[in-house]
Amino acid sequence: MPQEHSLLLDEGAVRMRWMASMNANPLERAGLEAIYGRVWDTRELSRDFVVHGFMAPLVIVTCKATNMQGSLLFQQHPRFYFDFVEAELEDGEDNNAE
Repeated sequence: MPQEHSLLLDEGAVRMRWMASMNANPLERAGLEAIYGRVWDTRELSRDFVVHGFMAPLVIVTCKATNMQGSLLFQQHPRFYFDFVEAELEDGEDNNAE
């Protein structure tokens, strides 16, 4: 059990460093689009996705158009969401939120 606990703490520390790095040098929409392609603001996010939860700098979502589950990255200010990655599920599981 102690090993599992330390892995979770390491994961949290990695996410916090990742978030701090992204937010130290936030990009405007055009810069994010040049790197990641499609970018959403908060209104667009709620239009296109069902949000299941936040674990900064990630947000877990289901795309309303395709019903595919995945994650997006986000930066704090200006608040943009980007880099949708479809969830990789176990063999035999369907990436359908239904």
